[in-house]
Amino acid sequence: MADVLPDSGGYCCPHCRHPVHLQRGRVKVAHFAHTAGADCPAASEPESSEHLAAKALLAAESHALGYGVIFERPHPAHCRRVDVAVRIPGRAGPVQVAVEVQASAINTKEMIRRERADRAAGYLSTSWCLTGLARQTC
Repeated sequence: MADVLPDSGGYCCPHCRHPVHLQRGRVKVAHFAHTAGADCPAASEPESSEHLAAKALLAAESHALGYGVIFERPHPAHCRRVDVAVRIPGRAGPVQVAVEVQASAINTKEMIRRERADRAAGYLSTSWCLTGLARQTC
């Protein structure tokens, strides 16, 4: 996701506000990318089609259950972008759960760092959906 720059009509990163551009290809799904040399803490490698499909499925299923869903929710103060933020109604009021799709290997320290950032951003918990390589290496 990217925001539109009002002055130029171009796009900017919702995290660092620097320009990004749309990359389209025949192999990878279209996505926004930072310009060369950008120093954004939320920037990451382009996401695989498996990762994008898993996020879309989880968001659609959560929405079908009547939950509020925000796709790719940024939390710049915590250098974090949640794959799918789910707002679930409850008796004491709604709660938010961060859903993280992990399609590549990740170490425990990084998982803990992300979970702490999610709690600091107001999420009750972080739910992990491990796909492909991540299931084999964790």
